[in-house]
Amino acid sequence: MRARERALLEPAFMLHGRDWHNTSRIVDLFSRRHGRIALIARGARRPTSPWRALLMPFRPLLVSFTLRGELGFLAAAEAASAPLEPTPDRLLAGFYANELLLRGMSAHDPHPDLFDHYGSLLADLAGREDEAVLLRRFELGLLEALGYGARLDHDGTSGAPLSPEAWYRIDPLAGPRRVAKSDDRVAEGAGEDGDCCRGEDLIALAAGTPSATAARGPLRRALRGALDQALGSRPLRSRAVARALRRGPKVGGGAT
Repeated sequence: MRARERALLEPAFMLHGRDWHNTSRIVDLFSRRHGRIALIARGARRPTSPWRALLMPFRPLLVSFTLRGELGFLAAAEAASAPLEPTPDRLLAGFYANELLLRGMSAHDPHPDLFDHYGSLLADLAGREDEAVLLRRFELGLLEALGYGARLDHDGTSGAPLSPEAWYRIDPLAGPRRVAKSDDRVAEGAGEDGDCCRGEDLIALAAGTPSATAARGPLRRALRGALDQALGSRPLRSRAVARALRRGPKVGGGAT
């Protein structure tokens, strides 16, 4: 059993919450110094609770809590700054990032760099930069934080620099692996469901400057294949929502 730990005014974001007993909630937080933690917020569902408006996604928080074992208790919470809420058409992108963090991070495993990257993503989703580009950068940062930080600008098998015109598939541990031209799934853009992309797109992503077209197409599919290997094959709910939205009226969600 973990020793009792106390934290005071820890920077955090709420990733998910669920009702607990009659008036309380269990909140999953991403904290800067303690990683992903689950806390009981006693009385958070009462109409008079000051936590009702605070314990929401995309709101930078300062939280005080006690941990013992896997579940702790929230003692206090306050706003750290104004909400970093994505624009309405990009909310699904924010929830997708939350789901990646919930699935990818082990409990009580700090990732301060990823915490800062997540805060930057939320701020950028409120701006004008292409949503798909922002998500591809975040996905790459998540893979690196989880220990899958292979170089994207070198072949994972030979160690040679990528050939811009060649096709590659991303191995989460080894990095890009060149795919033979005879592979049917590579032909003509790797198909709608393929997980391969050209070297030039991976080189641009490694430099932080992927094109919006690549970020919405081949890079999205290639990183999805790597994430599925790292996180497991259980489907992400946010992806299912995005697919449903793409079949309906044109709204956000095309970049997840």
